[in-house]
Amino acid sequence: MSLRLLSALVVSALLAACATPSGVRAPAVHDFGPDGLASLASPAVPLRRVEVTGPAWLATNAMQYRLLGRNETERRSFADNRWAALPVQLLEQRLQRRLPARSDSRCKLQVKLDELIQEFAQDGTSRVRLTGIARLVGERGEDLVDGFAFDYRQAAQSADAIAGVRASAAASERLALDVQTWLGSARPKLCDPG
Repeated sequence: MSLRLLSALVVSALLAACATPSGVRAPAVHDFGPDGLASLASPAVPLRRVEVTGPAWLATNAMQYRLLGRNETERRSFADNRWAALPVQLLEQRLQRRLPARSDSRCKLQVKLDELIQEFAQDGTSRVRLTGIARLVGERGEDLVDGFAFDYRQAAQSADAIAGVRASAAASERLALDVQTWLGSARPKLCDPG
């Protein structure tokens, strides 16, 4: 058997192994899409950076949902839809774009994400739940002002994964606006370069 023929067989075998079977569709991959609002003004409190963390159950790109009224403690994942990155990364990216950083600031915004899940009600409606707490933190990790707790229940237009993606994006926009307002009530001198 010639080397050329052997190489062609190996390449053919590899291509056949990589092909998806007929009728099987790769999962759709989603992010929060383009920003829904015009750029926000720079926060009243300058931020060095935005950092989002979350629990172990959100350390996956699975789009998760819960059936309210039936096995409410069970977290399920959509089979045909995935996040493009971890939910904490998607939220961090959205907030970084909406709340521009200043390298001379002495503060960072820390967001601890507790939940991002689509909830399906027995009446056929759905909503996205986005919960957590935002904190303004100094250079050494000390809290500078009281934390801002958030719990959004963003209605979805329909009871499917795509509507859940749109509702998640809308909830992230609400969070960015509310953080902007919250920072406006803080004392900006706390973060000024010193």
